[in-house]
Amino acid sequence: MSSSKLSVTLALMIVIMSISYEAYALAHKDGYKIYGYPSSPNTRRALAVLHEKGLSFDRITVNLTTGDPQKPSFLPINPFGQVPVFLDGHLKHLFSLESRAISLYIETVHRSRGTKLLNHKNYKKMGTETMWMYVESFEFDPPASILGLKADYKVVNETETNLGKVLDVYEERLKKLEILG
Repeated sequence: MSSSKLSVTLALMIVIMSISYEAYALAHKDGYKIYGYPSSPNTRRALAVLHEKGLSFDRITVNLTTGDPQKPSFLPINPFGQVPVFLDGHLKHLFSLESRAISLYIETVHRSRGTKLLNHKNYKKMGTETMWMYVESFEFDPPASILGLKADYKVVNETETNLGKVLDVYEERLKKLEILG
């Protein structure tokens, strides 16, 4: 390799490393914090994105079984008394109380890091991906959450039927995707 090509290659490597370091430093400089309960699906959703992006964060456990979200010490953090709560230290304010919004924020801010979770270059695909996040939010999550909480078999049977309809829609849609072919 000629010395000019080597110089260009080294310069590019330094630029790439500095960009990665800047994203890394941004995430760590003031820190991310996530308040949540380990077995909460919503907390797990936000944690999964943080892990997929390779970001570090402070995890603060808010115990749902003892009513921590409704306690006066937690309500200033989230007046709705729910988890997860995501704090972005460099913004100096609460960022988000909703796991899908947290996920979108992290993916957007750190789109060049870790796993690519949304297609930012193709807005049709990104729109479709976002639409299915909303379908999951409004159609799948409510009945699935009820199944995890209720011991009333009548409610469970009704919920299973509703959830089955949602899963049928998912299955038909997924059959048409090239990535699963």
